[in-house]
Amino acid sequence: MKFTNEQLNNVLDEDPFKSYRLVDLLMREYPNTYDQGVDVWEKYTLRQHTIMVMNQFEKYFAHNPLPAKIQTRYFRLFLAVHDLGKPRAIANGGKHLQHQYTREMVEDLFTKLKIDQLHTAIALALASGDPLGKYIRGKLTVAEAKNIISNNAKTTSLSYSDYLAILIVFFKVDAGSYTEDAGGKKSLDNKFKFDPQNKKMDFAEDVEEKVNLLD
Repeated sequence: MKFTNEQLNNVLDEDPFKSYRLVDLLMREYPNTYDQGVDVWEKYTLRQHTIMVMNQFEKYFAHNPLPAKIQTRYFRLFLAVHDLGKPRAIANGGKHLQHQYTREMVEDLFTKLKIDQLHTAIALALASGDPLGKYIRGKLTVAEAKNIISNNAKTTSLSYSDYLAILIVFFKVDAGSYTEDAGGKKSLDNKFKFDPQNKKMDFAEDVEEKVNLLD
């Protein structure tokens, strides 16, 4: 490892937490990864996209406890590596392999850092695919989405409802980074309602109706 657990803890425990500091630390371990593109029309690099995702979390969710006593510090770490395998997948001509590569790299990193079993399992489950996004885009039925989410929840010690809750947080900050609210180009803005003053981020009404069917 190109950084120590002590260095990681110093960044994670910093108050206020700074997203870019965690990404910069991880770049020591992955020096040729975060500067790569992520194959989106907005032309963000992995570093740009990752920091925008993390900043959306800090803006709207970090001030409240996460479901099932999930520790914010380890969720921040997951967000920092949630697309880690995407540049490798793109370079190998198979963007469809991004989740497989990301899982492998996240598991290796979390093992080296001795992250506990609960948070490792949650990170691997969340990194395994995008069932919520596919469902919202109409590529999965309610039953198909619930089945995938249920199976992913079973790989952790979380209940279905708790896993769905953290999955929704992840989806909101990930997809919600492709917006003007996140400081980016207008893209998925119509999927959300932002209220920065009150630190609230909700789905647009049509999306909320769909997501409610997954409860």
